Amino acid sequence: MKRVSVLNTRAEAATWVSRVRKGESLASATLLPAVQALTYDTLRYYDALADEANQYLARPIPSKQAIIFALLLVGLCELRYHDTPPYAVVSEVVNAARALKHTWATGLLNAVLRKAVRQTQPTPTTPGAQWLHPVWFITAIQQAYPTQWEALLSANNAPPPLTLRINTTRCTQAEWISQLPDSLQAIPHPDLPNALRLIPPVPVTQIPGFFDGQCSVQDEAAQWVSYVCDLQPGLSVLDLCAAPGGKTAALLEAEPTLQVTAMDISAARLQRVTETLARLHLPSLTAHCVCDATHALPSLTLPTFDRILIDAPCSGTGVIRRHPDIKHLRRAEDIPLFAKTQRALLEAAWPYLKPGGRLVYATCSVLPAENEVVLNDFLAAHADVAAIPFTLPGAISRGPYAQFLPIPEQSDGFFYGVLTAHR
Repeated sequence: MKRVSVLNTRAEAATWVSRVRKGESLASATLLPAVQALTYDTLRYYDALADEANQYLARPIPSKQAIIFALLLVGLCELRYHDTPPYAVVSEVVNAARALKHTWATGLLNAVLRKAVRQTQPTPTTPGAQWLHPVWFITAIQQAYPTQWEALLSANNAPPPLTLRINTTRCTQAEWISQLPDSLQAIPHPDLPNALRLIPPVPVTQIPGFFDGQCSVQDEAAQWVSYVCDLQPGLSVLDLCAAPGGKTAALLEAEPTLQVTAMDISAARLQRVTETLARLHLPSLTAHCVCDATHALPSLTLPTFDRILIDAPCSGTGVIRRHPDIKHLRRAEDIPLFAKTQRALLEAAWPYLKPGGRLVYATCSVLPAENEVVLNDFLAAHADVAAIPFTLPGAISRGPYAQFLPIPEQSDGFFYGVLTAHR
């Protein structure tokens, strides 16, 4: 996806906001830092901003002028959540309307934003405006986490931390920290020996040793994967949804003698796995295969594997704070479709697990319908399957499984379940 060719930060942010509202993901968008900040924050606070805008407008802005409504929300976002002087916000939003060739809207935008400058942000009038999430998701989280739902929703609106995984095949954590300039601070994780949080968050171009393979960006919850897999030297591993390779690399950093077969539905994405391993100076994959793993798997290099990792495609509801467009793209009716895909992956992979081996199922979802419900249904359908109970620091137990919830300055939402074969 290419950048929008608009030479105005607010206009470009409004264009992206409008695109997301029409169903377009930001996953492959290339945004300048200032544009990204405004785009992400407008999407993050969208319901509150729209609620406020509608209280100021004498009549709704027509849907065919959605770009102007988006631009108004970008301006309100900058007034309410950024430090830009109000006069500059009003002036630049008006200029953005001209850049978008909507001069008819300059008077409207000027009047509404000036009104907002004179008033404090009004009290939200809807649950979505209060909690900054779609109502279907609020309801689902309230049902799943009766005592934690408010903290979870609040955490989704907090800035995400930058967590690194130090590649100890290249350097020790202490050696990596010794390279830091005075402008950066590293806080080691209390339980994960190779994880640390970098303050303040910076682009990878400013992370010491990144391009030399000394570290990777990976949330702390995802870094538990090598521990959950219970790795031992020389084990065979099938990584079923391997791209872009972060967890594949974590496994090989923890145990370089693993024999890893990587699969993904996309050849381009599978190439990223190879590139990631090369950057980190890790052993190459034993084998790789492009296929749709929701169907019967193709002929593999080994008949069975000691470990199978399914980092399943999911709703991404555990990483909303990193990808606020998820709030706008996901629908309640999407969740059963994800669950169907997840079950199909389990069914396809299961015959390839050795007796006594481990199948690790992981998602970056906080919705039970994609996590424990999927695994419990699979268990109920297979007499030769058993769950291995375990706990992880910082995670809550959901039966025999571990669920991380998003926590400010700590983990994203992430789920792990471990199954074993009794054949």
